[in-house]
Amino acid sequence: MQHNRIKIILLVIALFAGTARASDIPIIVSSENIENVLEQLDEVLENRNVYITSRLNRIDSIKSLPVGIGREAYRMLEIGKEYESFNNDSALVYFRKGYELARSVDDMPLRLELRLLVIKSTIRNGFVKEGYDMFLSIPEDSIDYSMRTMYYGNAKEIFYQIGMVYYTATPPY
Repeated sequence: MQHNRIKIILLVIALFAGTARASDIPIIVSSENIENVLEQLDEVLENRNVYITSRLNRIDSIKSLPVGIGREAYRMLEIGKEYESFNNDSALVYFRKGYELARSVDDMPLRLELRLLVIKSTIRNGFVKEGYDMFLSIPEDSIDYSMRTMYYGNAKEIFYQIGMVYYTATPPY
């Protein structure tokens, strides 16, 4: 009985998580509007290359802008955020580069933001255990108030992934 209850709770969480990311698609899909939703999806998929080309052009323009000393980590943050929605592997690479640069210039707020983004991208790439370990390495009391939403958002993503994918796996996964 308890096992079924957990499955139901996880299913409800999955439904809400899925609708939050698909903000252009109506939350309730009935038989009356399913055709409309499918047409919208087809249109988005047909224009996929246009969206990707536009995003890549924006990334190239960010890369070409001159930055001052100590600002390269911010550039890596911007590029990573641009990649985040369509190429998580590249986002992870740029977030890691930015994190290392922020460490070298000792910019703690930027370093924490990039660390949290590295964790999120690591989890989204399927390395939940590794992301979880990185997350645990950040003391909760070291999180500035302005970063708490991001910090707890990572916790939500980690535990969602653990609950959905790894609840029957053996340790350490």
